[in-house]
Amino acid sequence: KNEVTHRGDARFVSLVPHTVGGILHIVGDQTFFVRGDSNGDDKVDLSDAQFTLSFLFLGLAAPGCLDAADANDDNKVDISDPIRTLQVLFLGGTELPMPYPLSGADPTPDGLDC
Repeated sequence: KNEVTHRGDARFVSLVPHTVGGILHIVGDQTFFVRGDSNGDDKVDLSDAQFTLSFLFLGLAAPGCLDAADANDDNKVDISDPIRTLQVLFLGGTELPMPYPLSGADPTPDGLDC
């Protein structure tokens, strides 16, 4: 086991390395997000619907993750997304598509990015 401290001190302890077989898969970049969290604060609430509406109709900043703003997962960000978020929050609508309520990768391929 080798150790190096933050001050540069080091010590070496000789051990026979233990190796374990395994398989390494290399995958493309994946971004994790929560569906409906358009403002990127790691929760889905009223401010997300407001953020998306401000982007769509007031020309304010675009969401950092368009996939997260696509609350209904129809591969576009439009008025139906904040409506879907509000339905889930206040009218007991069905849950948003995955990844929701926890962060994860987008299970549906589309042209939207984070």
